[in-house]
Amino acid sequence: LRGEAWPYESGFADGWEVGASEAGTAEKDGSGYVLAVEDGWRLWKSAPRREPGGGVVVSAKAELREGAGEYGVWCHGGSGGRYEFGVSGAGRVAIVKRRTGQEGVVLYGPEKAASEGTNRVVAECAGGDGEVTLRMWLNERLVAEATDAEAPLGPGMAGVHAAPEAGKTVRVRFESFALRPARG
Repeated sequence: LRGEAWPYESGFADGWEVGASEAGTAEKDGSGYVLAVEDGWRLWKSAPRREPGGGVVVSAKAELREGAGEYGVWCHGGSGGRYEFGVSGAGRVAIVKRRTGQEGVVLYGPEKAASEGTNRVVAECAGGDGEVTLRMWLNERLVAEATDAEAPLGPGMAGVHAAPEAGKTVRVRFESFALRPARG
């Protein structure tokens, strides 16, 4: 048996979910991946690869194409929840812990950060000893840090997400996605 090769880099042709639901659609767009989300919903899509043991770094390059809302990456996901790292069309960044069936807990932000038309969002989920350290970079600049010691989430799945502002819809195109072990 051979272990999985790292980093995992995706052109979205290798098992990313596509299709429509009440919440919106996920579809391939050339070498990219588009999430179109309806008002009142959030879409999270998992990479077809589990996180490596220990810490993880997740990154994606994306552009808000239509509407208003936020988008980004998430890590340590599973049936219990996930950590989301988002940037809004207004250039605000946030780190949010989401648990199934509950309101999200804001761990950082939202705070203004220098954003561009196409943004590279990088997130790190690392730690142990009962806490997870979360860091977020936007276009190669560290913009957010938080620590979660309240029943922290452990390694699981990672992926991309998008959500519209209240009363709006949003369409986001992801150009790339990567997943790799965090360096201690």
